[in-house]
Amino acid sequence: MIREPISVLYLSVNAGLGGAERTVLNLLRCHDRRKVRPLLCTFRDGRLVCEARMLGIPAWVIPARRFRNLVNLWQTTSAIRAIVRREAVDIVHSAMALGHLYGSLARAGTRAKAVWFQQGLVGKPSSVDRLATLVPADLIFANSEATAALQRSLAPFLGNVRVVHLGVDLREFSLARLGEREEIRRRLDIKPDTVVVGVPGRFEPRKGQHVLIEAAKLLREEFPEVTYLLIGDAIFGLGLEYARQLRSLVRDWGLEHQVRFVGFQDDVAGILAGVDVVVHASTSPEPFGLVIVEGMAMARPVVASDGGGAREIVVEGMTGFLTPMGEARALAQRLRELLRDAELRERMGAAGRSRVEARFSADGMARTIEVHYAEVLDGACRR
Repeated sequence: MIREPISVLYLSVNAGLGGAERTVLNLLRCHDRRKVRPLLCTFRDGRLVCEARMLGIPAWVIPARRFRNLVNLWQTTSAIRAIVRREAVDIVHSAMALGHLYGSLARAGTRAKAVWFQQGLVGKPSSVDRLATLVPADLIFANSEATAALQRSLAPFLGNVRVVHLGVDLREFSLARLGEREEIRRRLDIKPDTVVVGVPGRFEPRKGQHVLIEAAKLLREEFPEVTYLLIGDAIFGLGLEYARQLRSLVRDWGLEHQVRFVGFQDDVAGILAGVDVVVHASTSPEPFGLVIVEGMAMARPVVASDGGGAREIVVEGMTGFLTPMGEARALAQRLRELLRDAELRERMGAAGRSRVEARFSADGMARTIEVHYAEVLDGACRR
């Protein structure tokens, strides 16, 4: 007999609102409090901690230094273990592989189970991914079938990987936000009748903003009034050189009046309400592709790179298009179809919203994970 609510300590190395942290926040928001009592522990202060506390969720910040320093490691895991014992934690749920290395050690000597969420595995696994896979876990969540296949390949004998697609909070990504379209455009100094293409994502070469800029160059003569918004920036100094390269491309190709850099936007749903088409231009397979789901949630057609988790989200020709990774001409051709046809944009956008409601909501993600938590405590998951 499982005692409810299940006490779950979410362990996050970071407290910004990147993809892994946004997943944690959505779970904190959407769990049925009759079934799950969420707690949060992070190694840095930040937005995630603030948002958790605003939700009335206990949150602790435990500064952590280098994992390889045994004294620091012992101090950090001891502090987490004290929370696990004091709060009678049933499950330590770590965000990403590095979090699990701490979480698995912290729950040692307690009755708590350990699960973690693999959201970042692409291409060649890192040493951290390999090590975390071999450290005992009762369950590993993967954000897509593509991620799960890679994760299982690291230890086929374990059999403890479950696919849980990420979801967005449909209260945050409400279609009522579309009523703010004109105000959003006024703020960005964009005319109401201008067709706008939005490209969300941090600046780094594998995100492919340069591919979008090249596609804009190819479309310039046919669609000189279209505006392209690069929604993002470099993070923590990473990608600064790439950001300079992007600006140089725009300048060298004379696209300054069409391609605009608007930086990170805290209100993702709001900015997407102001665009007509969303582009995901990654040049390598993404583990999932949350920006695709966010675009579809706001009833926007999405042109996405054909690889990784994107194939599990986009229904080709129905909710958007998939294009070969890194190929600007293919991207330009699909954009051309959407820029020419407002009815196609509306039809694909509506289909995308319906698909998100059915398969990619944060509420649905939370319900699925609650079922898996119960399995873990029932001992139904084999290692």
